[in-house]
Amino acid sequence: MKAGGILPQQKVLNLGQETADTLMLEIFPDGESSYKIYDDDGKSKDYEDREYAITEVTAKDDGEQTLIEIQSPQGGYEVPERSYKLKIHSNKAPDQVLSAEDKIARLSEWNSDTQQQNGWYYNEEEKILYIQPEGTNREDIVVTISK
Repeated sequence: MKAGGILPQQKVLNLGQETADTLMLEIFPDGESSYKIYDDDGKSKDYEDREYAITEVTAKDDGEQTLIEIQSPQGGYEVPERSYKLKIHSNKAPDQVLSAEDKIARLSEWNSDTQQQNGWYYNEEEKILYIQPEGTNREDIVVTISK
């Protein structure tokens, strides 16, 4: 993946029968980048009548901090409620992580499949920062990572 990339990931689902309750965003911070997530019902052609939604994700890295914004979905389709997990490539652990301007706790471990507690964990070997921010797609989510 190239620097600045944002890659959404979810567990494998039965198309049109299940919805993802959590979406993992893998982010490779570098300058300013954005990604638009497209959602529709997955089973009809209602998208032709603008029955879809777009969720914009932006990442801004200035070397001292990384700002990640996940907008609530916009459009004619109501996206089922979901939370987000972030997987951010970083050469060092952050000094602090804020979610909606509130400091979130550093966790002692991380399991991507079962993680439910809000907080962050830095894997030194992988050089990856994992974050479970507060909130769902019903509101804009802002995460600030201070280096």
